[in-house]
Amino acid sequence: MSMQSTVKSEEDRVGRTRWMVSNATRKDLDDMLDRVPVRTSSVRELLLARLGEKNMSVDVMAELAGMSRATGFKILSGKQRAERDMLLRIAFVLEFDFEETAQLLKSGCKAALTADSKRDVAIIFGLENHLTLGDMDDLLEEYGLAPLVPVK
Repeated sequence: MSMQSTVKSEEDRVGRTRWMVSNATRKDLDDMLDRVPVRTSSVRELLLARLGEKNMSVDVMAELAGMSRATGFKILSGKQRAERDMLLRIAFVLEFDFEETAQLLKSGCKAALTADSKRDVAIIFGLENHLTLGDMDDLLEEYGLAPLVPVK
């Protein structure tokens, strides 16, 4: 077994951060810095770009996402941090795919969608199959899972 594969397996076993703290060399640091993605766009940047592409106003986005106009503008201005489900509703309204939604959630400091949650799996399915927000909530309800749009 080569030294590099031993180091890689050790890195995988212990975890990159812990391994780096205890074993990293300057060359390792260079390699790790090369792997760090460029800064993620902000929620504002992601939403403004898509609103422009779709020629959609914040008013319309907010209405379709089941939130007040004021909430839509507060999220866009950064005065209010959107809840995870709010970002997911916006993602469906603006027709984000799974990767774009993952970036939106990351930018909003919210938990990623994972295969460890039945609800998340259903949401990933909805994103990948371009479901509307209404159809997504119908699917969630069909499986006895909490909807994205709160029931009034």
